[in-house]
Amino acid sequence: MAERITFFTIAALGAAIALAGCQRSVVGPDGSRVDSNGNQTTIETPEGKATFNNDSGSMHIQTKEGAMDITSKNGTTVAKDSKGNTTEINASVSELDLGVPFYPGSAEAQGGMKVKQEGKTLSHSIRETADAPQKVIDFYTAKLGKPDSTFATGPMSMAVWEKDKKRKVSVTATQDEKKDKTTVMVSVEQS
Repeated sequence: MAERITFFTIAALGAAIALAGCQRSVVGPDGSRVDSNGNQTTIETPEGKATFNNDSGSMHIQTKEGAMDITSKNGTTVAKDSKGNTTEINASVSELDLGVPFYPGSAEAQGGMKVKQEGKTLSHSIRETADAPQKVIDFYTAKLGKPDSTFATGPMSMAVWEKDKKRKVSVTATQDEKKDKTTVMVSVEQS
């Protein structure tokens, strides 16, 4: 645990140096090293090595367990490991990605995600509507049939469909009474 804390402490120091645009090298008491040459910062610890490219906003991490590349462009962050697993955060998720329609009249909100890991995919869409949560659940029930489980409390309604072990759909609709809107989260996990 202390090694992990040290790695993240050194990573934070490296990021601070990178943002400051300094050209320097810092060596920690455990032999960790941070080197910065203006547009690239490299952090080395006993756990591995992380290289930040300040021009492209990308990062490469190498550990004994494998490697990961992280890029960020137009608000979307993509992480890809050496096994081909990917995670996209703030991704634009389509109806095709989900395999179910968007709630009619809803608008995309930030926070969509796409994950591909070890033969499985997870697509997560976040949208907003002025309709009540139960109306959202009723729409998806009409499209997907009777849910396998449901839950409702206060301003939130949730339903889960798991007709076979290869595909699971969950819909959560939460009303924000202060903003007079309902957030609709649709997650589809497939193998």
